Amino acid sequence: MYSEPKALANKTITTTTPSVPQTLQNGSMTIPSSSTPTASFTFPFNTTLDQSVKVMVTAPGLPKHTFNLKVTKVCDSNFTVQVKRTDLPSGWNQSFPLHYEVFPEPKALANKNITTTTTPSVPQSEAPCRVDLCKKSD
Repeated sequence: MYSEPKALANKTITTTTPSVPQTLQNGSMTIPSSSTPTASFTFPFNTTLDQSVKVMVTAPGLPKHTFNLKVTKVCDSNFTVQVKRTDLPSGWNQSFPLHYEVFPEPKALANKNITTTTTPSVPQSEAPCRVDLCKKSD
C-alpha cells in the first residue's frame, strides 16, 4: 500500500491560453463582372486604421487555381481589392462574393489620419504582396 500524496494541496496552478486575434470587422462585398474586376469597400466605423492592421480577403466560391486576389490600396477606413484571372486573360462574366476580415494588432485603431499596411491572403495561401498606400495631402 502506498499513501496518496497531497500533490496539489495549497498550490495555485496558472495556465496560459494562446491568444487568438480578435476580428475587428468582417463581412462580404461583391466583385462586379468586368474585364478588370475591382471593388472598393469602406469600413462601417469612423476611426482610422493604423499601419498595424491586417486585412484578410478570401473568395470561398471560386477555384483557387483560376484567380489571384490582391489588396491594392488601403486608405484610412477603406480598401480596394483587385481580382486577376490566371486561366484566361479576360475578366469575369458574373459577380461573385468576397469575404474580408480585419484583424487589429496592438493599437490597431488610432484617432489619427495615417495609412495602413496589409497582409492580404488568398484561400489556402499565405503569400503576402506589397500594397500601394494612400498619401495624405496636408
